[in-house]
Amino acid sequence: MLCKRSIHRAAWLLLVLMLTACGGGSDSDEVSSGQVSEEVSSGQASTTDPATTAAPSPETTATATTAPEAAPVTAAARAVLSPQGIYSLVAPSIPLIETPAGRGSGILIEGGYVVTNHHVVWPYHKVWVVFPDGTEFGDVPVLGWDPFADLAVLGPVDVSAPPLSLVDGEGMDPGSEVYLIGYPAETDLFPEPTITSGVLSRFREWDLYDLTLLQSDADIAGGQSGGALVNSAGDVVGMSTWSFSEAGFAVATSAADVSEIVRSLIEEHEQFGPPGPVYGDSSGAFEFSVELENGWDDGLYSFEGTAGSIVEVAIDGPSDGFLYVVGPSGVVLEVDDTDRGRESAIIELAVDGPYLVVVGNYAAEPGEGSGFTLTSSVELSRFDDPDDGRFLEMGVPVGAVLDYQWDIDWYEIWLDQGDAVVVWTEAIATDTAVYIGHEGAGFEEMVWDDDSGPAVIGDSTNAWLQYTAPTAGWYQVVVEDVLGQSGGAYFVGVDRADVTGSLPADPDGPVDYGYDLRFDVGPETTWRELFEAFEPAEQDCIRREFGDGLLEYMLAAEVLGEGNDDLVAYMFLCIGHENATEAYLSALVGAVAREGITLESEDVACLREVFAADDGAAFLTALLSDEEPSEELGALSLRFLLCFPEEAFE
Repeated sequence: MLCKRSIHRAAWLLLVLMLTACGGGSDSDEVSSGQVSEEVSSGQASTTDPATTAAPSPETTATATTAPEAAPVTAAARAVLSPQGIYSLVAPSIPLIETPAGRGSGILIEGGYVVTNHHVVWPYHKVWVVFPDGTEFGDVPVLGWDPFADLAVLGPVDVSAPPLSLVDGEGMDPGSEVYLIGYPAETDLFPEPTITSGVLSRFREWDLYDLTLLQSDADIAGGQSGGALVNSAGDVVGMSTWSFSEAGFAVATSAADVSEIVRSLIEEHEQFGPPGPVYGDSSGAFEFSVELENGWDDGLYSFEGTAGSIVEVAIDGPSDGFLYVVGPSGVVLEVDDTDRGRESAIIELAVDGPYLVVVGNYAAEPGEGSGFTLTSSVELSRFDDPDDGRFLEMGVPVGAVLDYQWDIDWYEIWLDQGDAVVVWTEAIATDTAVYIGHEGAGFEEMVWDDDSGPAVIGDSTNAWLQYTAPTAGWYQVVVEDVLGQSGGAYFVGVDRADVTGSLPADPDGPVDYGYDLRFDVGPETTWRELFEAFEPAEQDCIRREFGDGLLEYMLAAEVLGEGNDDLVAYMFLCIGHENATEAYLSALVGAVAREGITLESEDVACLREVFAADDGAAFLTALLSDEEPSEELGALSLRFLLCFPEEAFE
């Protein structure tokens, strides 16, 4: 299901399957810039405000007696404390936060509120909090959260530990000594926080959200999220939030910005109160008729699960549907056993918390709808993803949240023929890919990008592509998280491109690809030659996908060499749309050359003409899918075969 949902992964994997008859690609770990410092909890939330979303607040543990400070304190010249002095001053006010899906750290501030990261508590309404002196609270309400800045506010709680002030440290000099205090990789039930030291490396700015980040080389690990970044005077100048690169550089949100966002969340809660449950209301049904508007659309249904309980779900319909269940700890069930008809499974839930049943359609092209009947042994509530089907305006960014693991959000925008636009996404901890195509376009007609945009921290995780509308009409812009995380937020926008030129060719006529094969590919051609011909963004993606050691091995290998099939498939995943045809032809020429057959330049030109025909895209799709071309494509099949030299058929 997940490969099918990622167009670029599916298409090139099928390419290599067709050319080499291999069994599929091997898994690889992708180091993502902006990756949070612990595993992100999977889940969903309904949000009406793209900037801040408040969670429901049941009966609080204690009543706040003092409002939080109106503004961050400015760090003044104070005596430098020893690490022991800093720890004794700050550590008592750093609680451990636990949900059924994981652990993190927090900071106690004025009024009995606890500040932590959004991803530490998402998608729970209540969490367990314990302070270093053993004081514990079993049901602390999540008062509000901001998924863009990755912040959440809990409480208030009645505790004897002194509140900490959030101090503006943005005037500090790089090289200043800093400390991280929190609970990295903690397993004890009633632990004490740890302290690590480092230096302030630099400041970073996320201009789109007006957020300042403090980078340091202090050691960071999962569980540290939500902890305090402290200066040498014991002032809390930041909240530990992200890490990036294999070195694990720590990135903290400036305490000055944290203070402003926290104050806004508290005021919003006091004014409007809790907005309602994360996944719809508590009432529901055991059977639903699921109508999907297009190939990107999903039917979403929620329930509150209990660890150890048994749940049975099933769908039935005339199309090739898929069914999966996702909870706070990730996808727990995935079913696609039949081409049509009934799909069903029984699962035992691993943790308490909210779950989603997701229904989708494999067979539909993006513009095609479909219908299924969903049944469940537990009562389900319908969940409407607030981002799906939203309209985009030229030049107006839209904020959105990935409501569940492998969530795919789709938008619509009207473009006139010849409109040259830039489609982009931007986030810190969410590695997004973006697609665009006219309404009803097939998967092979969509244009996509993953990592071409500028980065906020580390390697680029933002998408950027330029697109020219071939005809007037509605276009779909689709955003997905390539790492399959949930709860993260991003911005998406469509802007006018700063280019001039003539209108594109008639979309129903032949397509001019505009480039030729850049080199001859033969049996001895190495991947280094192919790699050096790729665009810089494609090379960066390949480096992240493979790592230095494996990449060096691949760069010394023959094109589609024996034993490299799985690795080759994953290298193709990084190749962008602009080079799609060239990469396909390069691989095809190389595969045929290994059989002792040479395709001359005129043979390659012949193949290009086939794929540029009216039905060329459909024919290429059939080849990539290793399917028998339909009768309508019979003429192209014959033209395709005539492009090969006579010895290819001996």
